[in-house]
Amino acid sequence: MRLSPHKSLWLGAWLALGVALIPPPAGRAMAQAIADQLATCKKENGNTQTRITACTWIIDKAKDDEDIRAEAYLQRGVLYEVAGDKEAAIKDYSEAIALDASNALAYFNRGNVHDQLGQHDRAIADYTEAIKLDATDPDVFNNRGQVYDTKGDHELAIADYSESIRLKLDNPRAYFNRGSVYDQLGDYDRAIADFTQAIKLDASDAEVFISRGQAYDNKGDYDLAIADYTQSIRLSRDNPRAYFSRAVAFANKGAHRRALADFNEAIRLEPGDADAYLGRGAMHEELGNEPAARADYSKALEIMPELEDAREALARLGN
Repeated sequence: MRLSPHKSLWLGAWLALGVALIPPPAGRAMAQAIADQLATCKKENGNTQTRITACTWIIDKAKDDEDIRAEAYLQRGVLYEVAGDKEAAIKDYSEAIALDASNALAYFNRGNVHDQLGQHDRAIADYTEAIKLDATDPDVFNNRGQVYDTKGDHELAIADYSESIRLKLDNPRAYFNRGSVYDQLGDYDRAIADFTQAIKLDASDAEVFISRGQAYDNKGDYDLAIADYTQSIRLSRDNPRAYFSRAVAFANKGAHRRALADFNEAIRLEPGDADAYLGRGAMHEELGNEPAARADYSKALEIMPELEDAREALARLGN
């Protein structure tokens, strides 16, 4: 499971404002008004709608300054994106690009929104254009890698994650993402190496421990897997996936009662997980509690009628 921390970068380094020129007296009031509205538009902790209104005012009034209007479009696009109006965000990023085709950040942000909308080819096109304009940003390579990963283009994804890492060696997200691709490809040793590096850089991410645990699990290193799942639970006690994964590792070791306890917790946290009921049913069956096993297999089928393993288990128990 890959993380999708696609980020829409808040504009920390804005375009140069074309306000260094001293306007004539008649224009000074307008210049001051534009400067005031721009400050409101960019105010990070300000009210979102107030900021959007200020950005819109600049777009409407600063007709003779394309740099400032591009800046306002870009900022308003970020605000729309954060507010959930993705189509409006794309429109504004496109307007910013129309005014300044060299704006790598506008391409990057528009690529993020296309990706969020499932428009993967458009996202790749925008990230690629951003890279042409600025090939030094590790985040663009990371995000393009995630889209390639989603499309199943694993080698391209690995290449982009590797470039992101080359540009920023202390980049836990890129290590995590590259490790996830290696895991999908069955290259568990490389996956574990990348997950380990991500943990060295950020040992507070519960998901990385789950992913490394699954790679250990796939290698049959159940004790190491259990240790990672346990650490993930310490970091995030309400994650049903960690309990489910640890239950599977305990089951693979033959520790059926400990597996049962973890399946119980996974179901408590996510009562609609058919696989957890299937797993718990298998533990009940192993421990000789056939009525409880039947109940869990039946519940799994109720949630997911196409779950053949549960159907076969009920048939095996004579029901």
